[in-house]
Amino acid sequence: MREFLVILSFLFATIFISCGEDKKTEKDSCENVNCNSWESCFDGVCVLKDGNCNSNSNCLESGTICDLVTHVCIVANIDNFKNRDSWEAFDVNSNNSTFSNAKGYYGATGDGRYIYFAPCRDSNNDGFHGRVLRYDSTKSFTDLSSYSLYDAGNTDNLTTTGYAGAIFANGYIYFVPYLNEEGRHAKVLRYNTSSDFSNSNSWSAFDANSLDLPTGAQLNGYDGGVFDGERYIYFSPYGDQNGSNMFALRYDTTGDFKEKNSWSFTSTTQMTQNTGAKGFYGITFDGTYIYYVPFANKEGSKFHSKMVRYNTTLSFTDKEAWSLFDASNIGENTVGYKGAVFDGKYVYYVPFREAEGLGGQHSKVLRYNTESPFENANSWSVFNASNINGLNTVGYVGAQFDGRYIYFIPYQQDNFFHANILRYDSTKDFLDSDSWNAFNVGDISGLNTKGYKYGFIMDKYLYLVPYNNNSGFSGVVLRYNFQ
Repeated sequence: MREFLVILSFLFATIFISCGEDKKTEKDSCENVNCNSWESCFDGVCVLKDGNCNSNSNCLESGTICDLVTHVCIVANIDNFKNRDSWEAFDVNSNNSTFSNAKGYYGATGDGRYIYFAPCRDSNNDGFHGRVLRYDSTKSFTDLSSYSLYDAGNTDNLTTTGYAGAIFANGYIYFVPYLNEEGRHAKVLRYNTSSDFSNSNSWSAFDANSLDLPTGAQLNGYDGGVFDGERYIYFSPYGDQNGSNMFALRYDTTGDFKEKNSWSFTSTTQMTQNTGAKGFYGITFDGTYIYYVPFANKEGSKFHSKMVRYNTTLSFTDKEAWSLFDASNIGENTVGYKGAVFDGKYVYYVPFREAEGLGGQHSKVLRYNTESPFENANSWSVFNASNINGLNTVGYVGAQFDGRYIYFIPYQQDNFFHANILRYDSTKDFLDSDSWNAFNVGDISGLNTKGYKYGFIMDKYLYLVPYNNNSGFSGVVLRYNFQ
């Protein structure tokens, strides 16, 4: 018996020692192995940790690549700007009787689900209209059932036609009064997004010319508007070489829409003490300041460069809140702009026209650094973006920013509407032509995709607002998937 116990003890000791030696060997195999932070050691070899990568082959999900800085798989940032498959178009102005006159739009906005196109005109002979087009972005872009049309042209017994821009603010869509068969007007149109789109009770209108204006004064049309994100909507006083508006208009969204006390106006010429500071085309906001985009007036050479800015932290009628800079001081004929956009640091002014007649359009993109003094010429820079990628890149209306790129919306060259969209990469040198690209987006989806006025970005798409494509006023909506 004693011999059996001795033998059994020996076997247990042998097994224990063997197991201990095995564990020591396994530990020693990774002891001197130095792996990267995205790796772990296994049996003396560095292997990828779960969720990490070291090459694109490790990323199995479609459309992803390995970020070699973080070593995780990310969605590939492939530039499809010139890939026609990234663009699609749809003609809303179809043979369907409901949408047969869905054409001639001027600006757009969205409420998070729907995109609203501002109605302007459908013929050259005083053919202004009020047919608001709405697209449901949760549905197919190329299915007519995704669209709705409502004729708001006679709201609250007012002629509510001819608009130039739309703004979403606190549950309502506001349409910017522009021009109709009665002339330049100030009849603001509003839709309650919580109510039925096709119900007339969801719509209301207010004529800002009913305000207590100075003797002989009139609010002669607006182009573009912007919401400050909290309380006020600002309307940009429109003007061209035949006439110009100097009265900046503001609406307090906390007040009653039809109550005069909810509205205020001020003269940009008086606030800046400059008689040429009128006739604007577009507006933008940088979080503190409102920027009015100079286009044309009856003063001097007509097309002008009077850059006007308002400080929203001060009273709307306080001269100290207003600033003016004449951009002609930077050494270029930087006049005649249509629209502007802010990218978080810079304000970009969209070039359109510097002289009347054929060849009068230009492509001098003007940029202001909002971190520098407004009235200092060194805060401004200009780049002539004509002839980018061999295309005639002049004549734009409006611009959009997708977080990296600035898109300039193609409108008109001489007497023809065009499709040469212009793009600037905001991560690169503004004055380097390699930072710029252009692409002819004509004939997308086999349609006549030319002549757009303003654009709008929702989700991953840039939408271009159809106006006129040389065949007549257009209903061909164009969009680009920029992701």
